[in-house]
Amino acid sequence: MKRRDEIEGLRVLTGEASPEQRRAFAERLAREPELRAWFERRRAAWDRLELPAVATIPGFTGRVLARAAGEASPGTPVLPLAWRRLVAVLALVVGAAAGAGLGALGEGAEAVDNGVEVWQDESLAAAYLEAVESAPAANGNGGESELGAP
Repeated sequence: MKRRDEIEGLRVLTGEASPEQRRAFAERLAREPELRAWFERRRAAWDRLELPAVATIPGFTGRVLARAAGEASPGTPVLPLAWRRLVAVLALVVGAAAGAGLGALGEGAEAVDNGVEVWQDESLAAAYLEAVESAPAANGNGGESELGAP
């Protein structure tokens, strides 16, 4: 029994299936005895249910919605839409300014001295040139590079 078959059968039982779907399911019931046995068990259970009759009261939904809109929860202040939008925009501006300010503070902050050299405000090219200039002195050739140029 596949899940798809169960869903189709339940749609037929509840009346949600279209006429074409009901006809196709009836044809499958005639061909597939396992599906037919499952469906008959479900139909028997469905028929034993004592579901209340659906009664509609004209205008009920409209009256309930109108009453709910007219009553606010006690103690809950309701701001007009313009004020709510203004508060939202102000919160957005303050949040953006705070984020930008905290980001700017982090740019010039010194790292904690943990023995690691930190280069700040230095371009990659400047760092490369400094490393190249200090390399001949560190290579043990008396200040000359391996290519012969100081």
